[in-house]
Formats: sequence, structure tokens, C-alpha cells
Amino acid sequence: MTSPEQVQLPENKDVRILIVDDDPIVLEVMKSFIDSFGYNFETALDGVEAIEHLKKHFFSIIITDINMPRMDGMELLKYANEHYPKSGVIVVTGFSEEYSYMDVINAGAIDYMTKPLQGDELLAKLRRVIREQTLMQGLEELSI
Repeated sequence: MTSPEQVQLPENKDVRILIVDDDPIVLEVMKSFIDSFGYNFETALDGVEAIEHLKKHFFSIIITDINMPRMDGMELLKYANEHYPKSGVIVVTGFSEEYSYMDVINAGAIDYMTKPLQGDELLAKLRRVIREQTLMQGLEELSI
């Protein structure tokens, strides 16, 4: 059996990320980081707009803020888990006291980050999510 260290990860260009945040400054920072990592991405300003993107394309990872107008990140997390269970959701917040790490993970997020974002932490979390998704896909293929 292949060990986690031997798993062949997809090329960065084959990973699609949806960034969801209503703050244009945070959105630009995340776009800059993710672009520098070589991943394909799209952006949305809230959960409602994010759902429009999700209906058109598959995203390996959704990175969402919690506090947004129209549909917040926790509602988007619930929607994504119900309708797109193969997409990993990373929740980001500037208000770490509003939701704890456990609240977000128990709601179904694959990970949690607080603002201000650090590029090296974001890259490590993205790589971990992609590695886990690749392992799960391999296990699903083996089970068939």
C-alpha cells in the first residue's frame, strides 16, 4: 500500500480554489497568496455568490470568511457539506472569539484560520487538504 509520503499529488494548476470574503483587502491578499502558489482560483463576495460559482464548477477547496452579508460562512459551510462533500472547506475569521476552532470543525470544516493570514500557514493547510483529498480518492478507487 502507498504511504502518505508516496502519494502523487495533483499539479497545482489542476486544483481549483474558491475564495469567499466580503473584504476587498483580504480578498486581494488571499488572491495574491494563492496565485503565487500556482493554484487556479475564483472569488465571491458572499455565500450567495459562492453558491453560483459552485453550481458552475467543481472546487477542490473553498476558503470562506465567517462574517459576510446575505449568507455567512457557517451557512455556506453547511451548504457545501450537503451539496459538495468532496470540496474541503477552510473557514477564516478575524473574530476568533465568535466561533472556536471546535465549533467550526464540528460544523464540518476541514480547517480553520484566523486573520491576519500568513502565507506559509495558508500554503501548509492547502497542501494538507489536497494530500488528504488525494488519499481519499485513492482509497475510493481501491474499494471499487
